[in-house]
Amino acid sequence: MGKDWFQGNYRRNLLDMHISDWNDAFLSQYDLESYVDMLALAKAKIAMVCANSHVGLCYWPTETGEMHGGIKGSQR
Repeated sequence: MGKDWFQGNYRRNLLDMHISDWNDAFLSQYDLESYVDMLALAKAKIAMVCANSHVGLCYWPTETGEMHGGIKGSQR
C-alpha cells in the first residue's frame, strides 16, 4: 500500500459504539458475521471498528478488562 492508499476509496464504514451494559438486551443481538456480510454486500473498501467504548467496556474476550455483557460469548 502506498502513502495515498485512501484516495479513491469512498466506500467506508465506521462502527463506533459507546453502549453501556446495564440492560442485558444491549448488543445481545449483535451478529459479527452478519455485519461482515453486509460490508461485503456494500462493497466497502475500508472498515474502522472501535474495540472498546468510552465507558471502558471491551468488545472482545479479555483477561485484563471487562467485556460488554451483552455480546455473545461474554462470561457475565
